[in-house]
Amino acid sequence: MNILSHSSSAEFIKKTAFEIGFDMVGCVDASNSAYGTALNFYSEWISRGMHSEMEYLKNHNTIKSCPDNFLSDAQSVVVVGAIYASGSAADYEKDDNTLKPLISKYAHGPDYHEIMEKKLNELIEKISDHLGGAHRLFVDRHPVMDRTWATLGGLGWIGKNTCVINRKAGSFFFIGGFFFTLKINADRPATDHCGRCRLCIDACPTHAILEPKQTGLNRHVIQSDLCISYQTIENRGEIPSAIQNKMGSWVVGCDICQQVCPWNRQRGETMQPRQTWFKSQHSLASLTYEEGESLTASDWKSRVKGSAISRLKYQQFIRNLKIAKKNSSSE
Repeated sequence: MNILSHSSSAEFIKKTAFEIGFDMVGCVDASNSAYGTALNFYSEWISRGMHSEMEYLKNHNTIKSCPDNFLSDAQSVVVVGAIYASGSAADYEKDDNTLKPLISKYAHGPDYHEIMEKKLNELIEKISDHLGGAHRLFVDRHPVMDRTWATLGGLGWIGKNTCVINRKAGSFFFIGGFFFTLKINADRPATDHCGRCRLCIDACPTHAILEPKQTGLNRHVIQSDLCISYQTIENRGEIPSAIQNKMGSWVVGCDICQQVCPWNRQRGETMQPRQTWFKSQHSLASLTYEEGESLTASDWKSRVKGSAISRLKYQQFIRNLKIAKKNSSSE
């Protein structure tokens, strides 16, 4: 194990992360006071019920309240990003295709949780050998405010659509990282570059993006029960008819607020992924309505095994498919 300065340690971590294949990496002081501000905002969002039925978000609030609750004596947080969309111009056009069911881009490939965790473990192993210290990794299924740490680490800012947006990479990237018991040099937080743009707000068919003037909060938020992604994935019951009529052809998630974002439309020209970890490996992305309707519960389980949407129940998929087909036939 080598004893390095705070700056040299950060440089080693970044160099190693890029060698493994991550597209972005940033370092944060775990005691950054801005985290407390973000936590208060998040707690207010929860207290207003904007998380809808996602009770796990509320239950995780205690762990999120202090970095030490996730890793004792945490001194630093390392945050990484990995791009998952291909970057071609066609990827970022608003998808009005009603001839087939639409599935969010994050779900076109293998389960990103497993891949990100595997690659983070690889990074942590190399860091441990070189620097020592204790670590605990996270991806978006862990009780960590990953988007907040990503912004504090300079990976991007939280846009009006509440996605983390990077000036070169756009927002089609996965976030992960680890808490670390060693002190390392911190990066500067990202600054907001949305400006007066409101394309995502106006494009959302269910008006799920609420503006500060509507809520009294200091930034834009998502009203979860109005969001198509929430309704198609998190809602296990009946989707309200008012939402059904505005879902279009989406059956798993929704990319509209990202597709219209100017930072995504220019990304293909400015930054390409270092890795091919998330390349589509199944045919769900090209599924037709007829093929979807013919799937049995067993077929569905086999088709989604190892994918990011394996948690979506067969009954939910069929429910969503029927709604999408009805919408497509009426357009």
